[in-house]
Amino acid sequence: MKQASELTNDELRILIAEDQGWQKTRPNESCCKTYFKPREQVVFEHEPPNYPTCLNAMHEAEKVFWTDSQAMTFHTNKLGQVVHKTSVFKSNPPLIAYATARQRAEAYVITRNLALP
Repeated sequence: MKQASELTNDELRILIAEDQGWQKTRPNESCCKTYFKPREQVVFEHEPPNYPTCLNAMHEAEKVFWTDSQAMTFHTNKLGQVVHKTSVFKSNPPLIAYATARQRAEAYVITRNLALP
């Protein structure tokens, strides 16, 4: 398992997509491209969102924490740590409202135990 900061944007995207329920599929064996589709969706195949570069996608992904206040608190703390470690401007407490999609993606995979802090 890699550290979250060492993951490429594509590795982060795939980890979050799989955690969100996206599955790899191969429409036919002659095609070399791997597609993804949400579990609920059977007909349409497309690529998952680019979570590390899209704040809207990260906002949707972070909804998994909304049902559990402990998980949300833990995620907020992890996000604060990531922001503090990677931001040019250091503040106490870290300004998580200004966290980038990449920082949110790193905090997500740390919170979900998909990568090391």
